[in-house]
Amino acid sequence: MAKLLRLHTNGGDTLKGWCETRLYNRDIEEIRDPNAAFSAKEMTSIPSSFAHLHIVKCAFQYVIDSRRLKGETKWHLLVSHSLDVGEILFNYHRYKDKFEIVEWKREDALLKLKQSSYKHHPALAEVIEQFMRLEANFGLKDLESIFLLKYIGPGKKSDLDIVGGISPMTLFFASPDDLSYISEHVDLGTHKAFELKGTPLNERDYYYQSYILYLKVIHTEFYRLFPELGSYINFFQYYIESNEQEMLLELSNNQEYEPLVLDKGATIKIWGEPLPIRKSREM
Repeated sequence: MAKLLRLHTNGGDTLKGWCETRLYNRDIEEIRDPNAAFSAKEMTSIPSSFAHLHIVKCAFQYVIDSRRLKGETKWHLLVSHSLDVGEILFNYHRYKDKFEIVEWKREDALLKLKQSSYKHHPALAEVIEQFMRLEANFGLKDLESIFLLKYIGPGKKSDLDIVGGISPMTLFFASPDDLSYISEHVDLGTHKAFELKGTPLNERDYYYQSYILYLKVIHTEFYRLFPELGSYINFFQYYIESNEQEMLLELSNNQEYEPLVLDKGATIKIWGEPLPIRKSREM
């Protein structure tokens, strides 16, 4: 009798001769993680040019399923760092001396690749275009620009030190790299940015917490566009006390916002809507 190798735990591990198989349903969820989500390296098995955006999406879902806002897993840290990116953008006027927003213009960038003298660049352009078409449900098909957050402060690793950006899947995303070299230079108030220990939403600045709730309210299709982030916010609201919720909603209603605008005058949009940030005079 042959030993049957399975990645998941459903079904027996032996068979005799030919046997009937079936399509995977929820078996994929039973695949064991040998590192128990504590891997020191990024998890990149998704066959897409935009794999990391999907991984951040999965990270939010993992945290929700774990029923713990705070944890020591790779997933919790990735969510924390993505929230750091959001908090830096929320207070962008305060951190403009250390961060800069870089715009990747789809049309210009792909045209440059297609016309490149390097033989592999035109093929890369085709791959990027194909994935952007295929991933229409995730907002990539009609995406004109991708906005990335570049660190320009002390100890920067290079002239293009990208730490994260704006995602059509989770609103914000962070790089999978070790960004702790930035921590000593960027204080978010309640913690240092990109620390190696995560900070959940409920332990952050109250104004930022109220901002996240505000984003959920102003976009009528928030849950459809950002389902995992929406579920994370719901879990956050379930986690905190009712008096805290009332206080955050009051802060959200009284706080003034303005669109995030690049130095060149372009307004940053996500799913066609301007991304609001804290008004500069409130800093």
